[in-house]
Amino acid sequence: MMMTKKYLALFAWLVCIILLSETVTAKVDKIPATEVNITVTKANRVIQFSASTFLPAIDIVNVSWDFGDNTVASGLIVSHSFYSDGIYKVAINATDSRGITYYGGHLVMVGGWIPYYSNQAYLTMYLNDFPDGVYNLTVVQEDASVLPTTSYNIGGKFFTITSNLPNEAFSAELIIRYEDVDGNGVIDNTTIDERDIGLYYWNDLSWALVSNQLLNVSSNTITVDLNHFTTFALLSPIQLQNGTTTLVQSSDLGGGNELLMLTVVGVIAIVAGLAYWKLVKR
Repeated sequence: MMMTKKYLALFAWLVCIILLSETVTAKVDKIPATEVNITVTKANRVIQFSASTFLPAIDIVNVSWDFGDNTVASGLIVSHSFYSDGIYKVAINATDSRGITYYGGHLVMVGGWIPYYSNQAYLTMYLNDFPDGVYNLTVVQEDASVLPTTSYNIGGKFFTITSNLPNEAFSAELIIRYEDVDGNGVIDNTTIDERDIGLYYWNDLSWALVSNQLLNVSSNTITVDLNHFTTFALLSPIQLQNGTTTLVQSSDLGGGNELLMLTVVGVIAIVAGLAYWKLVKR
């Protein structure tokens, strides 16, 4: 009978640990993100495109390209030059050996001061003064971040921009938009006054305020000039009064039920573990 109780306690403890790990994983996986990959270059530069970059590992037998400038090509690997500044949507159409058709797309930004608009135009980006060459640029837009924000209220999207453009060898203008649909001066779904918001960047250790910001309350935007890329966010520091926090962090993270579930499962795991330990010690 004693052995049966020990095994039951051990089984309960293991089940709780499994549920705990699954709860944590589910919470992280629910952070929505939009990722866009962009090729940055100047006019008349030769760019090589490979179907394997845009399509899954399949047995491709036919590939066609539309470069968005009234020119087309075919082949697994093709080269192309754009002769006018602008942003081009390159489309790829491929067929595998089973006759299944696949589609893909890619953005190419040619020249300086060409606007890139993120999903729903929360970010507008202009590049200028970048060195001659062909570069990669990735923009990830997220509703939440795994980076610590406990000291801040969140007033907008998170943007992580990465590139092989060398830092301080280019200039970029970022225009970040926040939402204030009713025009009351308070950012939607928060208690943040729009004049208390600022654009921060992640410096590998903490958040730091981007210098020389221009707030436009008419367009609900903040404009900055940069010469390096990292993660950016619209944040407002949580103010302290009498040693207590007066504002609860407002964000799109949600997950209140998941946090409760995480706490309950954690408590059960601890209780089950203690019960098992006591049984083993008898």
